[in-house]
Amino acid sequence: MTVTSFLSRVIGFADTGQCSHAGFNPPGEGALIGAQGSLLGLGTDIGGSVRLPPAHNGVCGFKCTPQRNTFEEVTLPRHGVMRGMGPAKNAAGPISRYVDDLVLVMKAWWADRKGLIHKVDPAIPHLPFRDHVYNDDKKLRIGYYLSDDLFPTSAPVKRAILEAVELLKQRGHTVVEFKPKHTRELMLLYGSHFTADGMKDFFSQLQGEPPLKQYALMKFICSLPGFVRHSLSSIAGWIGQQRLSQSIQHLGPLTVSQYWDNELRIQQLRNEFHRHIAELELDAWLSPVLALPPMRSERCTLCHTVIAADPSLISHHDNHHRSHHPPPTPSHPLAHHYYRYYPQSPC
Repeated sequence: MTVTSFLSRVIGFADTGQCSHAGFNPPGEGALIGAQGSLLGLGTDIGGSVRLPPAHNGVCGFKCTPQRNTFEEVTLPRHGVMRGMGPAKNAAGPISRYVDDLVLVMKAWWADRKGLIHKVDPAIPHLPFRDHVYNDDKKLRIGYYLSDDLFPTSAPVKRAILEAVELLKQRGHTVVEFKPKHTRELMLLYGSHFTADGMKDFFSQLQGEPPLKQYALMKFICSLPGFVRHSLSSIAGWIGQQRLSQSIQHLGPLTVSQYWDNELRIQQLRNEFHRHIAELELDAWLSPVLALPPMRSERCTLCHTVIAADPSLISHHDNHHRSHHPPPTPSHPLAHHYYRYYPQSPC
């Protein structure tokens, strides 16, 4: 078993037939399990750290409800204790190749027959794993969406969602399409919350190490005076870069009052989302993990940046990949991951 922190700087590359970027945080965890180098991994998840690596490596990850697992004695590199994140709730979860393994871990975590967890952390609910709910064979009402109002979803990812929809329908479940609300505003609020101190806390944990280049622009924007950020936001809007304009506007230090306003707005939107799900009577829903499928690791930053601006370029990436990297043989143990994204490739 391996364990990673949500601030892991491990970079992983998995032999999944397409040498894809291993995902985000913890990337080495997903790559190691995807390459069958480990049976089980544990991670923490705020914005996808337990969910994104499995999606890039053909394995399974589970983020449970926040405060379902204790964070007592969970430590961070350099800072030590796990500190409060306000409205951005952290949660621990397992990563493995099979759903059954995830269930086994959650049963062990939530058993607590002697009440030991609650003596250490009284905030954790007395609620064991409910087998009768998990094993219930009733038909479910499942929602799905292909894209939100933040990033347009590429064709391979849409295809994966629609394939899952058809399989669920074949098993007798009711599947309905719906539109998530306020995703753009929530993402901007998350960015504002994350950079509320100008990212000083974030970069202080590096203790002099150079930051990853992906954060360079964000760090630069946060370091600018407010009137300069406002001017850059206006310029970006004038030239048609509305998403960039809004992002610049929401990055940078906040006053305490502004921070509290953010928390209040996030809670309002969260409650509205819960009401929307209740009105639709959904038991669960499917959604894209990312707008793009995994890409070659050495090109992933550039490719994701370019294709996020123009998702139609995904077809160019597909053709480039296949011309430089022949598909794996059907006997390869992980070949099915390749053919899921590139079904037209010859077998």
